[in-house]
Formats: sequence, structure tokens, C-alpha cells
Amino acid sequence: MDVKAAYLNAPIDCDIFVEQPKGYEKVGGNGKKLVCKLNKSLYGLKQSGRNWNATLHNYLVKEGFMQSQADPCVYHKFVDGDASTEFKCSDGMIEMNQTRYIEKVLEKFGMNNCKPKTTPSVLGFDKVIDMESAVLEDPNSYRQIVGSLIYVMTGTRPDLCHIVTKLSQHMSKPTAAALNAAKHVL
Repeated sequence: MDVKAAYLNAPIDCDIFVEQPKGYEKVGGNGKKLVCKLNKSLYGLKQSGRNWNATLHNYLVKEGFMQSQADPCVYHKFVDGDASTEFKCSDGMIEMNQTRYIEKVLEKFGMNNCKPKTTPSVLGFDKVIDMESAVLEDPNSYRQIVGSLIYVMTGTRPDLCHIVTKLSQHMSKPTAAALNAAKHVL
């Protein structure tokens, strides 16, 4: 997760006063220059990183995330007791899989009993898709399959990148041949 201007979003934990920027100085009733009180952390303050970490921690805990005991910068949250991505840590390695999610996708599209393929796409995929085949009357199923494949690709299967990119090119007017190619990936 990347938060823009993260330190500037964290409240400050003590009173800090700074001089006014040049050109914006104001003088008080006693004739002396006024100073400004910081309301938020700034880059360069010693405590800015800690203040941002505390702000982020409090927000994540409030949203139901739990802090990892192995790494205090990692948070996790269980949703309906069924994680879409599973992580196993051992011997300095992290293993990730989305087996449960993929099984749900296969079941959703009626392909849970299909025979697995050895490769995600057929040889010469660009030539296999018949651009002249009929456009699907209801493209939602195709779009849902490709969307599910994008989720899997970005999570744990970067090897699907090429084929999923090619399938994504048919999102506006998917054909029956494109749907068959998408099901081949499943």
C-alpha cells in the first residue's frame, strides 16, 4: 500500500512551534514576530515516522485487521473465514496460493469437473480466435471470467499475463471463440 504524503496525514504527538516562512511573517501586538504551531507531522521531524505508523496501526485495527506476530508491519484480516489467498511461511520462504478462490471460480462457471490443461493457452492463440465468430449476446460471463483471471494473475500467477492480456482485448465485443479461449485458461 502506498499513501501519498503519509507523514503529513499523521497528527503530531507534542507541541512544536516553528518560525513563519519568509514573506509570510506576521507581527503580534507586542511588535514581536509570531510563531506557528504544527498541527500535523512534517517530513524531517524525528517522530514523523512513528506518528504515521501509529495512525496507520490504529486505523487498520479499527477496520478489523490483526498485526502479524512475525512482522509488525504486516497486517491480515479474515473475511467470512475464507481467505482468497493463502500464505505459508517456513524456512525463510513465503508460499502463496489461491486454490480456494480458483476452485470457486471454476464452480461458478461450471468448470469444476473439467480436465486440466498443461498450458494456459493454445499454440498460436492469436490465430485460433476467429474474429468472424458471433459476438456474444450477453458478454457479462466472458467479462467475469477475464476479471477473475486478472485477479489470479496479479495475485499468484504472473505466468498468465500474456494470455490474460490477449483475452482482455476482447472485453468490449467478446466472441464465442474468445469465450472458449478464456475457458481454456480456466
